[in-house]
Amino acid sequence: MTKKEVRAFQKKRILEIQNRFEKEEKIKSNLLARLQSCKRILAYRADLWEVNLDSIWENSDSKITQFYFPRVTSIETKSMEFIRPSSWEIGAYGLSEPVGTDKISPEEADLLIVPALGFNDKGFRLGRGAGFYDRAFQNIKPKKMIGISFLELFSIDFPSSDYDIRVGELVTDSGVLFF
Repeated sequence: MTKKEVRAFQKKRILEIQNRFEKEEKIKSNLLARLQSCKRILAYRADLWEVNLDSIWENSDSKITQFYFPRVTSIETKSMEFIRPSSWEIGAYGLSEPVGTDKISPEEADLLIVPALGFNDKGFRLGRGAGFYDRAFQNIKPKKMIGISFLELFSIDFPSSDYDIRVGELVTDSGVLFF
């Protein structure tokens, strides 16, 4: 299958997950232990095709852990910045984006939580196809990136490219996988 076909297949599978809320709660529980030693974390706000982790960000002690979220800065160059939110607004792609002045680069963050439609057995990420995350995280070592997925969606076979990012670990509802 082409990446485009795999993306459509994964989107369908994600919407058909049984007991999704319970599985998201297990993923959050598995992820929380990993976040304990991190102060500055790049995260995401979920849409329909991503694991919803919002309660982690909403219930964290902001004096201990600071979460930063992506904001598209240019559709043309496929670039984004990471902001610690003081509020939220709907961005160019209809997604919730942060508003604020406190910014961080991916290199400065302690950990990057990476959303995806899926991951292959080597930890390569299948994104939406625009390349925003691939560009933003291209110089980040895999051990600093954590993928999030339901176990039943792992692994998905797709033709990875040189520019696809790879995570060092994958947090699922059944535990953590390391690459």
